[in-house]
Amino acid sequence: MSKRYIIGLMGANRTGVLTAVTNALAELGGDIHEASQKVLQGHFTILLAADFPAHRNMHVIETHLRGICAAFGVDIYIHDPTRDSFDGLSNRDVRTSPYSLTVSGLNAPGVIGHISARLARDNVDIGDLYGVQQSPDASFMLMLELLVPELVEVEALEQDLLALGHSLGLEICLRPAEVGESVVCAPSSAVAH
Repeated sequence: MSKRYIIGLMGANRTGVLTAVTNALAELGGDIHEASQKVLQGHFTILLAADFPAHRNMHVIETHLRGICAAFGVDIYIHDPTRDSFDGLSNRDVRTSPYSLTVSGLNAPGVIGHISARLARDNVDIGDLYGVQQSPDASFMLMLELLVPELVEVEALEQDLLALGHSLGLEICLRPAEVGESVVCAPSSAVAH
């Protein structure tokens, strides 16, 4: 029997961090179930779901990882997912379909907040998000992998997103996607800025 923990690491991007972490996990009998890594502005984040022998104490795992990662200046966070409690329905409890959402246009404060608020209204889960601002004109592109509950009227969601995009001067494209697929939609029409 095993016990799963979620482990987060963040620090300045340095060669050898992932090797040190995976070796440390192996020393503890840990087996990586799922992993994600991103580098932004010279800093990285790694998020792991790892299974450990049931007898392995979370404090022991955290202490060992902190010791290994201290030389790299990496911050560590460890979480026991069984301690999560959900008030009401979560996307774990409903059937979903994968979609890809691409947003592009001129950057402005609050854009991501407006988009995510509309998605939250229908309990749409954001599985992955990547955004980048292009200088010097302050244009940006945001790509999101979504899990849309099957009870959501996708056409209504799309129309709301298009209207929101128009009000913010943004081009928005929502389309079905395969799980894990990152797709940039071709612009459907020019948006006046």
